[in-house]
Amino acid sequence: MRLFVEEKLKYRKSENKLVARQMKVTNLDLTLLRTFVAVAEGDSFARAAQSVFKSQAAISQQMQRLELQLGCDLFIKSGRSKRLTDQASGFWSMQGLY
Repeated sequence: MRLFVEEKLKYRKSENKLVARQMKVTNLDLTLLRTFVAVAEGDSFARAAQSVFKSQAAISQQMQRLELQLGCDLFIKSGRSKRLTDQASGFWSMQGLY
């Protein structure tokens, strides 16, 4: 299982210098990652549901759980399709899922 690592940097506003680095490591559920990949590749929850053999409602719930774990929105609705947000694109490339 891969780990998602989030780095938070704190700067002094007046001096614009790095003060501290805090790292947060989160264990991610592989089922959620597989579903995320299916949605990202298929551009819709319906196509992802077909590819991972789950209902569309289950896909939606899993993506909500992943968004809660990561603390950011992953998708932008574009009609019936889903586009990755900038954070999701960064997560996608960071995890080597491209």
